[in-house]
Amino acid sequence: MIKNINFMIVPKKLHSLLLKNVNIVIIDVRTPEEYLKGHIDGAINIPEIFTYLPNGLTTLEEKKDFVDFFENVFSNVGISKDEIVVFYEDKFTLKSPRGLTILKYLGYDENKIKVLDGGYYSWCKNNFKTSTVVFENEQKQFIACPLEQFFVDYDEMLKLLDDNSVVKLDVRDKDEWIGISSSPYGIDFAPKKGRLPNTTWIEWYDFITDNMLSVKSLKNIQYELDKKNIKITDKIVLYCFKGARLSNSYIALRKLGYENIRIYFAGWNEWCRKKDAPSINEVQNDDNPLLQENIALKKKLDELYLEKVNLIDFPKYNKEPVFAFDRDGNLCSSNEPKKEKLPFIVKYNQLFKDDTIKDIYNIIDNNMEKNTIVIEDNRYYSLRLIGSKDANKILVYGYDITQIKKNEQQLREQSKLAALGEMIGNIAHQWRQPLSVISTAATGMKIQKEFNLLKDDDFNSACDMIDEYAQYLSKTIDDFRDFIKGDTKNVRFNLKEEIESFLKLVESDIKTYHIEVINSCEDNIIINGHPNELKQCFINIFNNAKDAFLQNSHLEERYFFITLKKDKNQVTISFCDNAGGIPKDVLPKIFEPYFTTKHKFQGTGLGLHMTYSLIVEGMNGNILVNNKSFTYKEQKYSGAEFTITLPINQL
Repeated sequence: MIKNINFMIVPKKLHSLLLKNVNIVIIDVRTPEEYLKGHIDGAINIPEIFTYLPNGLTTLEEKKDFVDFFENVFSNVGISKDEIVVFYEDKFTLKSPRGLTILKYLGYDENKIKVLDGGYYSWCKNNFKTSTVVFENEQKQFIACPLEQFFVDYDEMLKLLDDNSVVKLDVRDKDEWIGISSSPYGIDFAPKKGRLPNTTWIEWYDFITDNMLSVKSLKNIQYELDKKNIKITDKIVLYCFKGARLSNSYIALRKLGYENIRIYFAGWNEWCRKKDAPSINEVQNDDNPLLQENIALKKKLDELYLEKVNLIDFPKYNKEPVFAFDRDGNLCSSNEPKKEKLPFIVKYNQLFKDDTIKDIYNIIDNNMEKNTIVIEDNRYYSLRLIGSKDANKILVYGYDITQIKKNEQQLREQSKLAALGEMIGNIAHQWRQPLSVISTAATGMKIQKEFNLLKDDDFNSACDMIDEYAQYLSKTIDDFRDFIKGDTKNVRFNLKEEIESFLKLVESDIKTYHIEVINSCEDNIIINGHPNELKQCFINIFNNAKDAFLQNSHLEERYFFITLKKDKNQVTISFCDNAGGIPKDVLPKIFEPYFTTKHKFQGTGLGLHMTYSLIVEGMNGNILVNNKSFTYKEQKYSGAEFTITLPINQL
């Protein structure tokens, strides 16, 4: 007879048992920080349920260390043998199920081990009691009686690879299965990438609901198993990286009635550290474009995940959308715990008002992507929309970037102040000669008048010169005032005129440092955007070239090339110098905040970062930098080239 067992306990059932004073130990497996913000009343925090990472569970010493560690942990929280033990986390994903398989391996009665269905989220949804008080139970003696046949070690797994009567089921993420990433901790966390030979793959996500709150329906679980021809009578060994995702899958399989299941708990984390362990890697070649594409994406997402954002849900490996739109542009599925942290969005056209149904079809059918920023109650949210032809939906990922925006505003102000400092220097340079001319003309007329030598022609000529230079000074005041004032909204402007205005702002530097500007700009290119911020970008790029010229003082000629041209629906602006280029180790970091090759008293590293931000986020454009070799006036040169592309129809 098939034994179905449901390891999940719903919040109402747990609450009822607590009211009856049933002997229960509730274990919160989240981080201490999450626990302190709020937890189930009476719960004890044991983050090690998830974080404890053995490199192997094969030798007697490794097994003893594992058993001793958790024997001590469970004794300290008041578990002996009679308690019902309930593990929980924010939802039902993989931290809490790991507690179940650990406790079962240590010999605990599986009928007394539960995982909270829906996690802390569902508990709070039911308005059950929570607390911020740190709880401790009276210690008891937990004596482990390891169920050795439940865990498979490395030596046995090696033998099982050739045993076709046993299904070796890999439930890791796809990028780990094909060999792009070594672990969920990062691409290169572990020493080797790939999978065990002769194994079958079902991603652990296929066993849980889209909102990550519970196990999928039995029908859906069976469907995934049927696709891989895995029968209920089969012998199965589950493995992942460190025993978490396989624990999740174990709960799903047992609920369906699959009984003959063992687990390779140490998993890939142990396997990849064995020198002679056989493995398969589908993307072994470093030139594989799939590998390179995913490495680039993962590094970007890792950076977001670890450093820059308060995640609502932008999974490191692009797995779990917050919600999705169907082909009619309506909300069709959502991860409620995550979605509640976003603005209220139910239709695609709330984000893109001018898009039609045809545009939605195009995004889905061609797997296209779109990005947008939503502002609500002075908070900023970045949304990434990914069309999925397979899912027939637009998947939406989102995260709170309010802190990023605040940081960027601070950076922008610092960058503006740095630019203003340079502008004041430019004003002094640009005004020095006109003021000298005006002073000389006025003094000359006064002397000539005193000696009755002032002729009408000389007087008129001097007055005209004074007026000319006064007009020049007035124009420079207007130029600097407009630059300092900044842009509050998008306006239509002529790009060539703004480039000429920018050159006026840096005219004194051009003359002082003997830089020859070669300006090749097409006329009558009109776009919408922020002209003064764009001029600041031009100034930052020019300053980068100026600094490079100063560092290469041996150059006899200093050229600064500007090219402006229109191509279909976009315009390209390029700036190129002949200062030798940017060192290869510096080039990838050139747009990073606070990165500078200058002495700390000479530069802040903000200019080019803000240039990138203003172009990419402020005007929906793009900016690239490369080293370039070229010939000019029959001489060969090398230098850095910044290329800006902007949409002509930018609103």
